Amino acid sequence: MNVKISRSLGLVAVLYFTANFSAQNTKKDTLPKEQKIEEVVMIGYGTQKKSNVTGAIASIKASDIENIPAGKPEQVLQGRAAGVSVVTNSGQPGAAATVRVRGITSFGAGSNSPLWVVDGIVVDNIGWLNQSDIESIEVLKDGASSAIYGVSAAKGVILVTTKKGKKGRLTLSYNGFYGFSHASKKLDLLDATQYAKIINEGFINDGGTPRYANPESFGKGTDWQDTIFGTGEKTSHEVSITGGNDKSTYYTSFGYFDQTGIVMSDISNYKRINARFNSTHKVTDYLTLGQTFAYTHVKSQGISANEEFGGPLASAVNLDPTTPAVVTDWSMVDPSGYTNPYIIRDPNGNPYGISQYVNNEMTNPLAFRYIQQGNHNWSDDFVGNVFAELKFLKSFTFKTSLNGKKSYWGSRSFSPKYYLSPNYSNTSFNSLNKVDENKFEWSMENTLTYQNKFGDHNLNVLVGQGVYRYNISGGTSLTYSNLPIDNWQDASFNFNIPQDDITATGWDGIQTRKASYFGRIIYDYADKYLFTGTIRRDGSSKFATNQHWGTFPSMSLGWNVNKENFWPENKVINTLKLRGGYGVLGNDEMENFRFASFMVSGSNYTNSGNNIIIGYAPSTLENPNLKWEETSQLNIAADFKLFNNFTFTADWYKKKTTDILRQVNIPGYIGVPNLPWSNVGDMQNSGLELELGYKKNFGDFGISVNGNFATIKNKVLRLEDDIEYFNLASFQTMGAVSRVAVGQPY
Repeated sequence: MNVKISRSLGLVAVLYFTANFSAQNTKKDTLPKEQKIEEVVMIGYGTQKKSNVTGAIASIKASDIENIPAGKPEQVLQGRAAGVSVVTNSGQPGAAATVRVRGITSFGAGSNSPLWVVDGIVVDNIGWLNQSDIESIEVLKDGASSAIYGVSAAKGVILVTTKKGKKGRLTLSYNGFYGFSHASKKLDLLDATQYAKIINEGFINDGGTPRYANPESFGKGTDWQDTIFGTGEKTSHEVSITGGNDKSTYYTSFGYFDQTGIVMSDISNYKRINARFNSTHKVTDYLTLGQTFAYTHVKSQGISANEEFGGPLASAVNLDPTTPAVVTDWSMVDPSGYTNPYIIRDPNGNPYGISQYVNNEMTNPLAFRYIQQGNHNWSDDFVGNVFAELKFLKSFTFKTSLNGKKSYWGSRSFSPKYYLSPNYSNTSFNSLNKVDENKFEWSMENTLTYQNKFGDHNLNVLVGQGVYRYNISGGTSLTYSNLPIDNWQDASFNFNIPQDDITATGWDGIQTRKASYFGRIIYDYADKYLFTGTIRRDGSSKFATNQHWGTFPSMSLGWNVNKENFWPENKVINTLKLRGGYGVLGNDEMENFRFASFMVSGSNYTNSGNNIIIGYAPSTLENPNLKWEETSQLNIAADFKLFNNFTFTADWYKKKTTDILRQVNIPGYIGVPNLPWSNVGDMQNSGLELELGYKKNFGDFGISVNGNFATIKNKVLRLEDDIEYFNLASFQTMGAVSRVAVGQPY
């Protein structure tokens, strides 16, 4: 069995440590203890005092991340919250990080990524945000905290609140950085002389004739790693303008980010330009209107960074050092290998070297770079929100919001005629291709909040309703072949070429619809006894009529023990809060209508008269009982404040996912072209999370130190039909196969 090391271990532990120091002029705090401002955190459709939070919520403020030079905003989460892992899987410029909250929740078809919510708008990621625009980030880790988002929240929820306008005169702010990177260590490979001697030794040991007559003549030869590695650069500029008066406030920002890779930066780069504007208008004492608008443009080029077969990295490791990078001395090569008219040459007309012995997918990286120039991906994203908030009868607040996201993305590529090696060439025709896609998503949510205080009783009640439309999309692909040019700079779709050399296709996406009803009660007595209860009912078009709706409840309790009369004042344990919660969440991450089977064309057959008859056949096996994945999670925790300056938090959780959605393998003789979907099994995660912080001011000097530790234990509990294991659909190299097995980690 071939599995990743991290999966072969039943237990994974991670430790992070951060420290901040500051020196500034500070004013002495003269507020009485009972008047000090309490920290407030976002909880989804509202806020709550941190001291009264009963769920597992990690809060990161702007001051914690504003000086971190990250290329993508999600990277600032690294090490900031126990149980939250942030891994950049690629060194490609602009590569997004993989974020996991309390591990992998499901081995189904979904992404295992958390739900991202920016100012109430559900988005795919936050790579389009300026880092300096972020006011706070809250990570809802447990079921009780996340349940307000229902079907989308099984993998955790990350709430991002951006900065808003402030009353006062216009304020201009700038934040920027410059950085560079390079390969700190290369692989220790043989030089040309060493390589030639080893090859000769192999031939002699096999009873043959040495390949190279004079190994010493090669000297050091070509260090192929030097041909691909260079210095990568990273530049960021962010500007914001804010201001306002008693009636209106505004905030606008602009950003520019440019990054080049350490491998062939001219074909490995990433550029992002973005703008953002929000405003709030107090129409009356009871009515507030507001809006948010953001635009982001991205252009990127990438190389095959993780490609086992071919690409610059693989070629730099496998090519023989006896082949020159550029042929300037013809005595060092066999001229007969350089007669093809489509050999790639450098600006001086010299051909790039071609190995006589190592070819197949392994090609000269410099020549490979030439045929990749001009190829790029791009995207334009528009995100918007308008809302109205009405306060009435002192205790009621009604809010309605309309959210939308329009995305355009695509690629441009030009393939010239080329000859890189006998096994890697295109000498028939050149081609220019473009792919353009678009997607529109929108949602509307309405909430009504009641908040009041009756003596020592504090009550907050929320009810809400939402409708959501996703993946209203389409796309086109256009290819022009046999263009009368030989370089990407001159490639264009304006050439008048025969219709037979034009290939055009188009497609439409399938819309996904969801509807939701949700409610939440938050209650506390004298800030001592705490209760939160949530219920959400979601409907999804992805399931059959009998499985459209799912209900997801949660409840959590808390006790601020230090506020009891029996709690003695002491300098050791200043505060103590005990809390626990249980919640059920859903997941519908699969393609539309996978419960059904459709008749598809293509199954043609020949009758007795040898005539071809157009035939139709089922696309797959139907499964009308296909239903939601459900993830239930139990969380038990304690929060301490110690010695006036230390904070300590311990969370233990157990998370179980049942009825995991996945395609299943079936015998080929069934005769359908697509694998059917089913609820294939159950899986469990459990773990312990510890966080320790220290914060103290010494006059004008301040220190803040934070560390966290987390464990995750993962196990597959059950598979469909009580089988012990099944093979995953994707096969690995060397004939090995990955599989999911009961009792083992995934």
